[in-house]
Amino acid sequence: MTGQEIAPYDAGSLVSILDRIGDAATLQIEAIPSMDDETLAALHESALQVEGQAWRVVVHVRAEMMGRARHRALENGQEIGVVVGKLAKELDVSSGDLYRDEKIHALFIGPGAPEEILGIGNLDKVYYQEAVVAPKPEVALRLMADQRDTRTHYNAGDARADVKALKDGASPQQILAAADREPIRETSTPIYALGEVEVAITDRAFRLAGLWDHEEIEVVARPGSITLRQFRKGSRR
Repeated sequence: MTGQEIAPYDAGSLVSILDRIGDAATLQIEAIPSMDDETLAALHESALQVEGQAWRVVVHVRAEMMGRARHRALENGQEIGVVVGKLAKELDVSSGDLYRDEKIHALFIGPGAPEEILGIGNLDKVYYQEAVVAPKPEVALRLMADQRDTRTHYNAGDARADVKALKDGASPQQILAAADREPIRETSTPIYALGEVEVAITDRAFRLAGLWDHEEIEVVARPGSITLRQFRKGSRR
């Protein structure tokens, strides 16, 4: 379908579409108690996808509003901060939110964003919000995408820590190498009749049934507990 074949939405039709989405959501919520596990999981995934796309729409809309606000400020000889402040009040958001989303649009998801950034795919919004405050936002976002691909439990707090490390002068390669040395799983079990002993067992000496081939194992025994840590293969050598 070409751009000429897509009819532009007017305000009325757009509100109608959003109303239908709201009605559908209400029906789905009412049906949740009667859904089986598989349907619940599918609904959860669909809702997350809708949430992610809705956030992208918000960013695009705010970027367009900011562009128009800048044009009006220039045209009328006004301070941009005053115009943006008025817009923020109308939208019931902070001026900082508008500046942040305008930058996210320009760097990451708008038509002027680099192809390699657009090719990363859809990350959760929190990663864009954390990356945009990094010294080199594009580098930070690529780092977060790599971390998400390789670390099972990478989250917003980890992304924030990565941005801090970048601000402190660490390279993405150093951050990834440090992440590889962290345990990917750790489980502790109370054992009250254990003396002072600490042993390290790698996959070269001992394979524990059910562990993945790419993991190494460290068992740390202390008075009162024993801890099993699993690492990526080769990360502790």
